[in-house]
Amino acid sequence: MKYKSTRGKVSNKTFEDALFSGFASDGGLLVPDYLPHIDVGKLKKLKGSSYTTLLKEIIPLFISEGELPREHLEAIIDKSYVKFDTPVVLPLVNCGNIYILEMFHGPTGSFKDLGLSLISGLLDYFLSKRNKKLALLVGTSGDTGSAAIHSVAGSKYIDIIVLYPHERISKIQELQITNVLDSNVHVYAVDGSSDDLDVPIKNLLNDTD
Repeated sequence: MKYKSTRGKVSNKTFEDALFSGFASDGGLLVPDYLPHIDVGKLKKLKGSSYTTLLKEIIPLFISEGELPREHLEAIIDKSYVKFDTPVVLPLVNCGNIYILEMFHGPTGSFKDLGLSLISGLLDYFLSKRNKKLALLVGTSGDTGSAAIHSVAGSKYIDIIVLYPHERISKIQELQITNVLDSNVHVYAVDGSSDDLDVPIKNLLNDTD
């Protein structure tokens, strides 16, 4: 599986390239070259599977075995969700005549824990493989920052720098952001709104030098 830009000027990128790129160099988003086919029989077999089981079956369709062996991917997935307060990770609860998907069982209570917990594990895998370090710059108006911090706290390979608008997020969000004391976590309150803090972050991301 390779990845290409939605703007058409970048192609033939690996999953690792896409993971570390953010935006493509032409300003587009990196997407798969094609959408893998899953036949009806397999979909039926997956019915009722847990969230982590679904990840283990679907993600390999988007990453080549040579780039990330399946057994390593499955170990990353298992490790990514140990901080969740239920082994089910994403429970589907029957509440009479409706079903509710509970997305709040991660360390910060935000649905963003689901994606960022796995992304941090994938980043760590490739960084450890290359023996490299990464500075991760985040601008947040609340729950993104706390979920990002908790997903990488304690990582040997990632330093996270989080900017948030001073006195413009909820108290619980601020406590989640400012009370993680791991040495790789760096948090700064900045003047202005979340839109204001986006400006210097975008300038840094666009600075290829």
